[in-house]
Amino acid sequence: MQVLHASHNTQLYSVSLPGAAAIADLVRDSMIDTLNAGEFDFWLASSIRPGHRTVNRTATEMFLNLTGFSAATVPLLCGNVVITTHGCDGQAAGLTRGQIVYLVGKREVAWRADRILSRRCARVERHRRIVAEREQQVAMQSLMDRLGTIRKPADG
Repeated sequence: MQVLHASHNTQLYSVSLPGAAAIADLVRDSMIDTLNAGEFDFWLASSIRPGHRTVNRTATEMFLNLTGFSAATVPLLCGNVVITTHGCDGQAAGLTRGQIVYLVGKREVAWRADRILSRRCARVERHRRIVAEREQQVAMQSLMDRLGTIRKPADG
Protein backbone atom coordinates (compact mmCIF):
# COMPACT_ATOMS: atom_id res chain seq x y z
CA MET A 1 0.00 0.00 0.00
CA GLN A 2 1.61 3.25 -1.17
CA VAL A 3 0.98 6.25 1.14
CA LEU A 4 2.23 9.81 1.48
CA HIS A 5 3.94 10.62 4.77
CA ALA A 6 3.93 14.32 5.73
CA SER A 7 6.68 14.28 8.30
CA HIS A 8 6.97 16.67 11.22
CA ASN A 9 10.18 17.95 9.54
CA THR A 10 8.06 19.47 6.69
CA GLN A 11 9.19 16.83 4.15
CA LEU A 12 6.89 14.59 2.11
CA TYR A 13 7.81 10.93 1.67
CA SER A 14 6.19 8.31 -0.52
CA VAL A 15 6.20 5.18 1.63
CA SER A 16 5.17 1.62 0.94
CA LEU A 17 3.33 0.03 3.88
CA PRO A 18 2.46 -3.66 4.26
CA GLY A 19 -1.10 -2.78 5.25
CA ALA A 20 -3.39 -0.32 7.00
CA ALA A 21 -2.24 -1.51 10.43
CA ALA A 22 1.21 -0.02 9.76
CA ILE A 23 -0.23 3.52 9.59
CA ALA A 24 -0.10 3.81 13.39
CA ASP A 25 3.60 2.93 13.33
CA LEU A 26 4.32 5.66 10.80
CA VAL A 27 2.29 8.20 12.77
CA ARG A 28 4.17 6.98 15.87
CA ASP A 29 1.14 6.58 18.10
CA SER A 30 -1.22 3.74 18.91
CA MET A 31 -4.24 6.05 19.04
CA ILE A 32 -4.87 7.65 15.65
CA ASP A 33 -7.67 9.68 14.12
CA THR A 34 -8.56 10.33 10.53
CA LEU A 35 -9.84 13.42 8.77
CA ASN A 36 -11.51 13.05 5.40
CA ALA A 37 -10.77 15.41 2.51
CA GLY A 38 -12.83 14.08 -0.36
CA GLU A 39 -11.12 10.99 -1.72
CA PHE A 40 -8.17 11.36 0.68
CA ASP A 41 -7.81 10.44 4.36
CA PHE A 42 -5.38 12.23 6.68
CA TRP A 43 -4.25 9.99 9.56
CA LEU A 44 -2.76 11.69 12.63
CA ALA A 45 -2.07 11.05 16.29
CA SER A 46 -5.01 11.70 18.58
CA SER A 47 -2.79 12.21 21.62
CA ILE A 48 -1.32 15.48 22.78
CA ARG A 49 2.03 14.12 23.82
CA PRO A 50 4.85 16.64 23.32
CA GLY A 51 6.08 15.02 20.10
CA HIS A 52 2.64 15.45 18.54
CA ARG A 53 2.05 19.09 19.45
CA THR A 54 4.13 20.71 16.70
CA VAL A 55 2.00 21.94 13.80
CA ASN A 56 2.64 20.04 10.58
CA ARG A 57 2.45 22.97 8.20
CA THR A 58 2.81 20.84 5.06
CA ALA A 59 -0.10 18.56 5.95
CA THR A 60 -2.22 21.50 7.08
CA GLU A 61 -1.68 23.32 3.77
CA MET A 62 -2.58 20.20 1.80
CA PHE A 63 -5.72 19.68 3.91
CA LEU A 64 -6.64 23.36 3.40
CA ASN A 65 -6.36 23.03 -0.38
CA LEU A 66 -8.43 19.84 -0.50
CA THR A 67 -11.33 21.03 1.67
CA GLY A 68 -13.69 23.98 1.94
CA PHE A 69 -11.96 25.36 5.03
CA SER A 70 -10.45 28.82 5.06
CA ALA A 71 -6.96 29.51 6.43
CA ALA A 72 -8.60 30.88 9.58
CA THR A 73 -10.72 27.78 10.19
CA VAL A 74 -8.70 24.83 8.90
CA PRO A 75 -7.71 22.42 11.67
CA LEU A 76 -3.99 22.70 12.39
CA LEU A 77 -2.67 19.16 11.90
CA CYS A 78 0.11 18.22 14.30
CA GLY A 79 2.89 15.63 14.33
CA ASN A 80 3.38 13.02 11.62
CA VAL A 81 0.50 12.72 9.16
CA VAL A 82 -0.12 9.83 6.75
CA ILE A 83 -2.28 10.41 3.70
CA THR A 84 -4.15 7.54 2.06
CA THR A 85 -7.24 7.08 -0.01
CA HIS A 86 -10.09 4.68 0.75
CA GLY A 87 -11.92 1.95 -1.07
CA CYS A 88 -15.67 1.72 -1.60
CA ASP A 89 -15.86 -0.21 1.70
CA GLY A 90 -14.34 2.77 3.57
CA GLN A 91 -11.11 0.95 4.41
CA ALA A 92 -7.74 2.63 3.90
CA ALA A 93 -6.24 2.02 0.49
CA GLY A 94 -2.99 2.94 -1.18
CA LEU A 95 -2.43 5.96 -3.39
CA THR A 96 -1.77 5.76 -7.12
CA ARG A 97 1.20 7.57 -8.64
CA GLY A 98 -1.21 10.14 -10.12
CA GLN A 99 -2.79 10.81 -6.72
CA ILE A 100 0.65 11.32 -5.14
CA VAL A 101 1.60 13.84 -7.85
CA TYR A 102 -1.75 15.59 -7.35
CA LEU A 103 -1.26 15.80 -3.58
CA VAL A 104 2.29 17.13 -3.86
CA GLY A 105 0.88 19.91 -6.06
CA LYS A 106 -1.55 20.85 -3.28
CA ARG A 107 1.21 22.12 -0.97
CA GLU A 108 1.15 25.72 -2.17
CA VAL A 109 -1.27 28.22 -0.65
CA ALA A 110 -2.12 31.79 -1.64
CA TRP A 111 -0.09 34.56 0.00
CA ARG A 112 -2.99 35.71 2.20
CA ALA A 113 -3.69 32.17 3.42
CA ASP A 114 0.04 31.78 4.03
CA ARG A 115 0.08 34.88 6.27
CA ILE A 116 -2.97 33.70 8.22
CA LEU A 117 -1.51 30.22 8.71
CA SER A 118 1.84 31.69 9.75
CA ARG A 119 0.15 33.80 12.45
CA ARG A 120 -1.91 30.85 13.69
CA CYS A 121 1.14 28.55 13.80
CA ALA A 122 3.18 31.20 15.63
CA ARG A 123 0.38 31.61 18.18
CA VAL A 124 0.23 27.84 18.76
CA GLU A 125 4.03 27.66 19.10
CA ARG A 126 4.06 30.54 21.63
CA HIS A 127 1.34 28.82 23.65
CA ARG A 128 3.20 25.48 23.49
CA ARG A 129 6.40 27.17 24.70
CA ILE A 130 4.60 28.91 27.60
CA VAL A 131 2.94 25.65 28.68
CA ALA A 132 6.27 23.78 28.49
CA GLU A 133 8.02 26.46 30.59
CA ARG A 134 5.21 26.37 33.15
CA GLU A 135 5.36 22.55 33.33
CA GLN A 136 9.13 22.75 33.80
CA GLN A 137 8.76 25.31 36.61
CA VAL A 138 6.18 23.15 38.38
CA ALA A 139 8.40 20.07 38.05
CA MET A 140 11.42 21.99 39.37
CA GLN A 141 9.42 23.36 42.32
CA SER A 142 8.14 19.87 43.13
CA LEU A 143 11.69 18.53 43.06
CA MET A 144 12.92 21.35 45.28
CA ASP A 145 10.05 20.70 47.73
CA ARG A 146 10.93 17.00 47.90
CA LEU A 147 14.61 17.75 48.40
CA GLY A 148 13.72 20.24 51.11
CA THR A 149 11.70 17.66 53.06
CA ILE A 150 14.49 15.11 52.77
CA ARG A 151 17.15 17.50 54.08
CA LYS A 152 15.20 18.96 57.00
CA PRO A 153 16.74 17.93 60.32
CA ALA A 154 14.50 15.91 62.60
CA ASP A 155 13.23 17.70 65.69
CA GLY A 156 14.34 15.89 68.68
